[in-house]
Amino acid sequence: MGLPSIKNIRKAAYPTIDPKRPENSQAGRTVLITGGHSGIGYAISKAFIVANAKRIIIFGRRADVLESAGEKLTAEAKELGSPTVVDTRSGDIANPASVKKLFSGLKADGIILDVLVLNAATGGTSKKMVDMPLDEFWGDYHINVRSTFDLIQQFYHQESEGPKYVVNLSTLIAYVWHLSGKPSYGLTKNASLGIAQQFAQEHTAEELQIISFHPGAVLTPMSRADGFDESSPINWDNAKVQLLTRREENLPAALSVWAATPAAAFLHGRFIWSNWDVDELRSGEAAKLIDSDPNYLRIGISGLTEKDAVATLMKKP
Repeated sequence: MGLPSIKNIRKAAYPTIDPKRPENSQAGRTVLITGGHSGIGYAISKAFIVANAKRIIIFGRRADVLESAGEKLTAEAKELGSPTVVDTRSGDIANPASVKKLFSGLKADGIILDVLVLNAATGGTSKKMVDMPLDEFWGDYHINVRSTFDLIQQFYHQESEGPKYVVNLSTLIAYVWHLSGKPSYGLTKNASLGIAQQFAQEHTAEELQIISFHPGAVLTPMSRADGFDESSPINWDNAKVQLLTRREENLPAALSVWAATPAAAFLHGRFIWSNWDVDELRSGEAAKLIDSDPNYLRIGISGLTEKDAVATLMKKP
């Protein structure tokens, strides 16, 4: 499933990434989750509650949906005995003024973020490039690309000296464009991944840890809206275990929590699938490539490497 060297393909959360594990604790941290009110985002919100985050802030466009999700998550925290405070803020990730207002409001409230989870996105529309209106095409870039740059930059420039963690939910469509039938989705998610990769290139994991991942084949409401269901010829991760309603078996949510810990620093600036066993990534064949190849699990042009290009362009002393 995506990486031949990985033998243990995961379909549910496992001990290493379990939000309840002390090593994955988010105690004392404040977490912002875009689109944390529904689908995988909602599951991620619950996972950070399980990990005892100090506060989670859900950012989305629909105030009524946010309020409802906030109430449910607050009840969930109480049931679990978690200290997490659930906060909701309405706004639009594609609107720079809205994002600026969000961070200005957080500053005014004395709230500093420790973790940024980039979950909200648009899947685009099923139109060929030649038939897609320019405004519609470019609108997808505002949502999936500009927001990635804007949110990470605003997050970084908070008045804080502590470590910062960015968890970027991407997709395999960022490099397997023909699967979606939605050209703007692959193009924008590829560009978004490149932005996250460039931020990581400019900062160490100790300063600004950034990890991107494909959440897996999860049958969410968004998937159903696109025409998929249990009968579709896809090996769904959650078709039988109801991933989004059972905390202990939610793979992408648990991985999001683990990705916001120092243990995940070896994947800084790289892209993985949630199904890949992180213990294998850390110690198996993949680990050797991560240590030796700066292009491994990063976007680029197949067959070409940065090292080879520099060697060709630069004069020998």
